[in-house]
Amino acid sequence: MTWRTWPAKAVGMGISSPKSAVAVILAGGEGRRLGGVTKATVTVDGLTLLERVRAALAPQVGTIILSLGSHQFDTPWADATGLPIVTDPIAGAGPLGGIAGALVWCRAYAPETSALISTPVDVPFLPADLVARLMREDGVAVAESGGQRHYAITAWPLAVADDVLRAVAKGDVRIRDWQKKHPTRVVSWPMDPYDPFLNINTPEDLAAANDLAPRAAAQSPRGFA
Repeated sequence: MTWRTWPAKAVGMGISSPKSAVAVILAGGEGRRLGGVTKATVTVDGLTLLERVRAALAPQVGTIILSLGSHQFDTPWADATGLPIVTDPIAGAGPLGGIAGALVWCRAYAPETSALISTPVDVPFLPADLVARLMREDGVAVAESGGQRHYAITAWPLAVADDVLRAVAKGDVRIRDWQKKHPTRVVSWPMDPYDPFLNINTPEDLAAANDLAPRAAAQSPRGFA
């Protein structure tokens, strides 16, 4: 099996300290329920989803990388981000495939990092304490709100990279299934004043996010989301 774990574009950007986390924004989805649009470029109250997620993560981590499907690798919008880009090691492996590629990238370019933090690109109101709380203790930790686990919003120690790679190689590509087989802490966030993990899957979700954005901006230390 041939693994495309990181392309030439994924050059090292440096880590602010050995204990800084690396964040991967999972942006390889096809947005079918939004009419097949590229989710990363969808706007909420004037800012793209990628801009919002990137701005939320930037104060919390040392490095941000972007995970894309191989068909998206040379798209202008991805080039314009200036971020290191990783592609899924196996086509169709979904978010866990993106996480696998990002973990391998970390082992190559940021081996002293304390953890990889994964998040989808379609969660525009990420909390400012996301990384600190997920990394409060060692091990895998998944975010939860309103009793719902957000499996793709997780802290992954580099030590689990081989286990994730093996799962993807076998075709076990559901993040929740992997987490059920491994010790995973659940870290809960309140739903008040709003769900910090509201995700955009449908036109109705997008409308709700646009309605919420001004209120979220007023209550956020980041100033907009």
